[in-house]
Amino acid sequence: MRRLWLLLVGLLLWEPVGASELLALRHSSSPERTRVVLELQGAAEGYRAARLRAPERLYIDLKGLRLSPRLERSIRVGRGLRAIRLGQFDPETVRVVLDLAAPLASYKVFRLGAPERLVVDLYWEPRPRRWRVVLDAGHGGKDPGAISPWGLREKDLTLALALLVRKALQGEPNLEVFLTRDRDVYLSLEERTMMANRLGADLFVSIHINSSPNPQARGLETYFLNWTDDAEAMRVAARENAISLKRMRQQRSEVAAILASLSLQGKRDDSLRLANYIQRGMVSRVGARYKVQNLGVKYALFYVLVGAQMPSALVEVSFLSNRQDERLLRDRRYLQEVAEGIARGIKAYLGDVPLRYLAQR
Repeated sequence: MRRLWLLLVGLLLWEPVGASELLALRHSSSPERTRVVLELQGAAEGYRAARLRAPERLYIDLKGLRLSPRLERSIRVGRGLRAIRLGQFDPETVRVVLDLAAPLASYKVFRLGAPERLVVDLYWEPRPRRWRVVLDAGHGGKDPGAISPWGLREKDLTLALALLVRKALQGEPNLEVFLTRDRDVYLSLEERTMMANRLGADLFVSIHINSSPNPQARGLETYFLNWTDDAEAMRVAARENAISLKRMRQQRSEVAAILASLSLQGKRDDSLRLANYIQRGMVSRVGARYKVQNLGVKYALFYVLVGAQMPSALVEVSFLSNRQDERLLRDRRYLQEVAEGIARGIKAYLGDVPLRYLAQR
């Protein structure tokens, strides 16, 4: 019996002369991929790879191979690959275990010859950059915008609101917030969207204060870009575009191609959703508390939105031409609540956008 036991142990420990061996291991990493190279003496009879979860890991069994005694059994790596563990799974099989520290999109295992190698490529899930939001404070510098009968200027209020919205968004770890202007300077309408395009912004929100020949008009409304024949929407757009209603009507053929391309790219639908989220966000903060009328979401040809290559919206906050609204606009608490509402709408919109959209940008 003792002789049989010694024979079995001898067979387990026996290594044929010239047996294949795992000699060395190399690895390299980038944000997108990690490559592990197993250097062999001789060729493995075959290999099998499989992915396991809880914890996340990938293992490769190499048949007809033994492990060199000179190799470390555990190698720390970093990045998405936490560590590589090596072991002699059975007398004829080496097992290599890759402990994963990041989400794995896919992997590939293949052999190379001269010299013999087994290559493992790990492809990591893309890490989308943070959302980029550009806030545009309307008017500024030599352009005061609308002025109330009591001396309140649109350009001052839009800047105050943009700063408050930025502050409300800055605590979000997945957002980067930029302003087209953070002081009283003049920017052309084209410069504003050019800045957003240059930054690769994910959305663009232009902030304005309303005014009307009708002193009874008051409330909140949000616009997205499209042609309209609605007289009131055209009047608002003409005022913000600093042109006459007659000239606005002449613009239809000139911008038809731009609007068609926006529609084809799906930007119009995204802009409509953004405008709806912002409008609901503002109304939820100040509608009932301040008895502010919800004028809804509308569309018009605003030049400041024409050049935007991303979903965009234009907010018209209350009316300088209305005495009740004008008093509210002088109240810092009201501006704070409106800003919180705009920020809430932006966050709700971004929360509704799949991460894959961002990863493709």
